[in-house]
Amino acid sequence: MILFVSLFVILPLASLIFVFPPSLDLSRYTHLIAMNLLQAAVSATVALIGGMTISYLLAHRRMPATLRSFVHAISKVSFVFPGVSMALGFLITLGKNGLLNQILKPFGIHFDLLYTLIAVVIGHAFYNIPVVVYITGTTWERLSGEVLEAAEINGASPWGMLKSVEIPLLLPSIVSSYLMAFLYSFTSFAVVMTIGGFRYRTLEVEIYSKVSMLDFNGASSLTIVQMFIVATAAISASLLKSRDFPSGIPKFKRRGTLSVVFSSLFLLGIIIPMISSLVYGFFNQGAFKLLRDRGFEFLGENLSSILLWSFSIATSAAAISTVVSTISGRSSSRGRVLPGVFSSIPTAVSTAVLAFAYLSVLIKFLTEDLSQIALVILHSSIALPMSHRIMESGWMTVPKEIEEAAMVDGAGKLRIFFSVDLPMILPAIIRTFTLSIAISLSELAGVLILSGGRFMTLSSAVYRLMSSRHFAEATALNSILVLIVLGIFFLGELSTQRA
Repeated sequence: MILFVSLFVILPLASLIFVFPPSLDLSRYTHLIAMNLLQAAVSATVALIGGMTISYLLAHRRMPATLRSFVHAISKVSFVFPGVSMALGFLITLGKNGLLNQILKPFGIHFDLLYTLIAVVIGHAFYNIPVVVYITGTTWERLSGEVLEAAEINGASPWGMLKSVEIPLLLPSIVSSYLMAFLYSFTSFAVVMTIGGFRYRTLEVEIYSKVSMLDFNGASSLTIVQMFIVATAAISASLLKSRDFPSGIPKFKRRGTLSVVFSSLFLLGIIIPMISSLVYGFFNQGAFKLLRDRGFEFLGENLSSILLWSFSIATSAAAISTVVSTISGRSSSRGRVLPGVFSSIPTAVSTAVLAFAYLSVLIKFLTEDLSQIALVILHSSIALPMSHRIMESGWMTVPKEIEEAAMVDGAGKLRIFFSVDLPMILPAIIRTFTLSIAISLSELAGVLILSGGRFMTLSSAVYRLMSSRHFAEATALNSILVLIVLGIFFLGELSTQRA
């Protein structure tokens, strides 16, 4: 892990500054930076409100196990759901002829939210609500009911317990989830490119634009600014940990009707765009015929070629991230700190920045013909933080005593791994591999920067169709993309449960 991150994350970033020295005059980007910070802060705030509302419901209301599992599944899916697909889902939902306007049409009400700050905030907020639920909600559910019962005995009201007991205990995870939502909103690419427009572009989008126009020094300047802001948020989020958190059996007693109503609205705001993105291509009459007749002709690629590129890159990246995280996960589970520290470094670097760093290395020292290999390494790098956590947890299930007993019996390290360790960590390996494939298939910014039109993946093909106004064809190909990504993701989760 240490060697991999040093070679393929830290070194390219250092070479970027050397190859394309950034300009220190950032005055012309002041408005862009300020607007990016504002929309990220507002988006993260709305995401926090929605995520906390749902988390409160999960922590305090008794509900069927299937419903609870469904809410948790939604929070996991957000990490792999393609950004371009979610953006298309919001376009289908909030567009001029979208579902919302179709519902409100009989009442004489019409919304035109596209290419406004409100659209960007809504898109980012609902995309990041599951992040808050995943970080804060899972922690809240582990809060011991005895703590709340003690507060009740002392006369605390539900609001008093929330304000004086629960929020202070959850504050580290709340701040951490806010910072992560801020980070994802700040570095957003597909959502802004699709429903935000030029006026509300992020630094991530501007870096891509600079690279496209061959303004590498300008892109380098913006890269430094973004790296500083993203690294600050990522490091701050990673340092926030709950201390002496009283975990235990939760207390499911309250019947907050208001929380149910608001949680349902927020959940619908997440689910509807996801479902719309998945099914619209199948129900949009003639979409697949248009895709077959003229869509692939416009792209200059056929479906087989796009799938081949997508899966060859994704499986190669997944294999690398799985091998690296299997090794690093074992080291972390045995008490070593550095592998875990280095595994979190990619979270402090956006995909566009890292892709630009790779491009600078290819231009200066190698050849752009190696861009496919660079993209494989890029996708394996962005999957490492999640992969490492999964494999570390997997190795935690392997008792050291079993390995020591096998060594006493004369077994070598390879035999111990294949006979003792592998059967125990196999569920984690399957989950890591499938999750890494899903992450790779969903990624867009790196593909656009490194491909140079030489190859095309599913996500980049969907984006090119959307940006060229081939909307029907885009919805058809997007349905294929979402179906594949969700199928691979749930296959990994199901395999893990059965194992």
